[in-house]
Amino acid sequence: MRATLANADTVCRNVCRTSCNLGSFVGSDFAMQPLSRVKPNCATEWGSNSVMLKRPNVGVRVAQYIAEWSEIESLLGLFLAMLLHANQKAVLAIYSGLENRSAQLRTITSAAHATLPQDHFDVVEVLMKIDIRPSMRYRDKLAHWCWGYSEQLQDSLLLREPADKLANMTHFVNLQRERQIVSRDIPINFDTIYVVTESDLDRALGQLADVQQRLLTVHGTIWEKNQPKERVELLDQLKATPEIRIALDRLATSRKNQKSQPPPSEPEESGRP
Repeated sequence: MRATLANADTVCRNVCRTSCNLGSFVGSDFAMQPLSRVKPNCATEWGSNSVMLKRPNVGVRVAQYIAEWSEIESLLGLFLAMLLHANQKAVLAIYSGLENRSAQLRTITSAAHATLPQDHFDVVEVLMKIDIRPSMRYRDKLAHWCWGYSEQLQDSLLLREPADKLANMTHFVNLQRERQIVSRDIPINFDTIYVVTESDLDRALGQLADVQQRLLTVHGTIWEKNQPKERVELLDQLKATPEIRIALDRLATSRKNQKSQPPPSEPEESGRP
């Protein structure tokens, strides 16, 4: 966030001019491609401490994404403090003390539901679903999954779940325990290994910047220094964004369908005292 609290109201007003054409992680080409689709027959290397140095242009983008997500987390905490209008130091201490980000997002959603009108809350709920949570999951993959590379993919790094790598390592250890001579590569499921390229990360970074701008716009809808008319205009512009409009329509349809369903029948009494 390239602004201080002193001029955050200006940022929140100005950001609406760019937020209306923002993309979303939902329905985009954000997903990583499995190795089986990119190069289904190649040798891969895992466990190198210098894996990021093998592809520095990819590695620096990975670090940049993780750093940018930290800015999103800070903005989410600020949004919660603005929502509650309470002792902001206490609010931020509670937010920071929550065990995981999922709990933090649930807290923000609950606070928004308790303090905002329904149509305003719906926009916040949709943004959490289509922007914040997907970008958080992507960040977690970059930070917590296992990295590898292939000499046959000079501009890419490889990524896989720790459990998948652990299964291969366990198989290798078991072979050695049985005193078998391991003269072949351990088979790997290329469907569970993902290729990460510079262009993939550039696209993800661009989307994350869009998420940050949208989040700032949401700040503007509750920022008290903005006039009520300005806050309404910001909210209306968010609602008019195609991806948000589609998600809001789906939410409304889902609620309508739930209301049309008959209530569950009462359980029959057994007649016992």
